[in-house]
Amino acid sequence: MKSRLLSLLLALMLLLGLTVQAMAVEGDPLAPVDDGQVDHEEIPDDDYEADADLTIDDLQTSQAGIDFIKEYESFTAVAYHDVSQMSIGYGCSTAYADKYGFSTTEITVEEADQLLLYVVAEIEQKLDAFLDTYNLNLAQHEYDALISFTFNVGSSWLKPEYRLANLLINGNYSTNEFASAMGVWCHVGTEINSGLIVRRIGEVKLFLYGAYALDDTPNKFCYLIYEGNGGSPESDFGLYLEDSAYGALMTAEHETASFTGWYTEDGEPVTADTLVQDDLTVYASWDGKLEIDGTETEVQQPDTTVDLTALFSDIPANAWYYDYVEDLYRAKVVDGYGNGTFKPESNVKTGEALKMILLAAGYDEPEPVASHWARGYLNLALDLGIIDRGDITDLDVPITREMMAKVAANALGLQASGDMPPFTDTSSIYVAALYEAGIVDGYGSGVFGPQKALSRAELCTIVWRMLK
Repeated sequence: MKSRLLSLLLALMLLLGLTVQAMAVEGDPLAPVDDGQVDHEEIPDDDYEADADLTIDDLQTSQAGIDFIKEYESFTAVAYHDVSQMSIGYGCSTAYADKYGFSTTEITVEEADQLLLYVVAEIEQKLDAFLDTYNLNLAQHEYDALISFTFNVGSSWLKPEYRLANLLINGNYSTNEFASAMGVWCHVGTEINSGLIVRRIGEVKLFLYGAYALDDTPNKFCYLIYEGNGGSPESDFGLYLEDSAYGALMTAEHETASFTGWYTEDGEPVTADTLVQDDLTVYASWDGKLEIDGTETEVQQPDTTVDLTALFSDIPANAWYYDYVEDLYRAKVVDGYGNGTFKPESNVKTGEALKMILLAAGYDEPEPVASHWARGYLNLALDLGIIDRGDITDLDVPITREMMAKVAANALGLQASGDMPPFTDTSSIYVAALYEAGIVDGYGSGVFGPQKALSRAELCTIVWRMLK
């Protein structure tokens, strides 16, 4: 019900061009608890202190960025109460009006334009200090988006312990991670505000796609409202790109029960692999049960199958390795290439095989070594006596099936029984140990092919059997 109501409110606001001059309060899992509310553009002693020695003059808010703010704020000549502050003009605090010599009760459009520029200039100083501190470079539209965002919610988010700042500093985030980190600032007090959802979507589209108007890009974002259902979600709101998979969802905690997933009010599961199709409210289930407003709802089990033929153009449905790759793909152990292929017959490099086999055997990921991305795995194998010095001299050449057998057998601590070797073309005790454990097969007629290169499909089969 709440989801449908918010959807109707959003559609109505977009149709009528309504705006909200309100403040967003963060519901961020990485954020410290904030008992108060975040001011529009806090002055003069807000909680983010710019370093006077840091300067950055590469960017200034563009005219399009100023117009973007004005579109969402709209003009009001007479001062009005805006949640916890008095505002005037284009949503500027009357404290700023007083600071720059304007009337705090009534203002003209021309005066409001000038006041807005003064306020934006102060916000630029704070954002520039943040960018300079962490050596971040932005495109013009990204800068404009963050100026509008800071104008509306204040500068508290610039602290690195807040999720949005943390993502920008680390620079490694998905579209849905960024959209949710910005979108969660959509509250007035503790209540989600439909007008602020519209504004956050606009700022997300501006930052990600350079869209200064909502319809400048066909990309659509949908929201999830997380209902703790007796527990506490790490965040109650997220934004997600339509037709994408949700990816990582919020978690939740309960004093006495275990969190067992998110479900719609009809009991349908929403998981990381679910495709984003619409605005939804999801409810936490506890100990495998879903109870909403005192009524228990039967939950449906999520469909965990994956259609590899739809994902990869070079994997047929009847491929002998299909089930192995499907399991590993679903478990996020393997992935394909950006062009929609998996390349099952391609040779596996020695470094790649070392990594997958050692991790499948249960060893922790080693510290990276500068000389080669896989050198840490080679060092780990040497230190543990899994291989001997001189066994592997080049991490970028295809690994042979016989060398793979030595690495896998020793990593698992397997030993052969000493009976007759199972293959006619190798007497390797490591091949025999893997064969007896049901991890490797031959090519028929008693042939193993010890010096043949290992394909991606073959390695997936071996890793799957190791994990099982």
